[in-house]
Amino acid sequence: MSDAHSPLNLIDLSLDAALQLEELAQGKRSDAPTFQTLVDALKTPRRSYSGSSGVSMLTDVRNAPLLRKAINNRTPKDASLFFDELVKNVATKDRQYVELAKTLCLMINNNLLTKDYDILVRRHPRLRQHVRLDNAS
Repeated sequence: MSDAHSPLNLIDLSLDAALQLEELAQGKRSDAPTFQTLVDALKTPRRSYSGSSGVSMLTDVRNAPLLRKAINNRTPKDASLFFDELVKNVATKDRQYVELAKTLCLMINNNLLTKDYDILVRRHPRLRQHVRLDNAS
């Protein structure tokens, strides 16, 4: 996909950011630039499905449940401030904020993957027969 902020790219960004944050926590790197890129992507308006000017992932009501779960039920307005504060504190290498940011990235990644999987299965119900789930016997 060519859109820099497509769902697939957000999945990649969130995982890469989590890995960089882990390396930052371990002292193996001095920064985690992909985390800033992810936050910018979440805040940047994307084109809507109809091609008109879009809204950011943080303000898109379709993403509200996903983001609320990831940021502990904050409102979208609070979410932007939350991410700004988190980026600022990660830059200072505050271990507590680095761990929080890493957990957040992994939750976003998991939520996006789950959402994409659900959409895929709804479009192709026969896939469910061929995919072994962890809770399957």
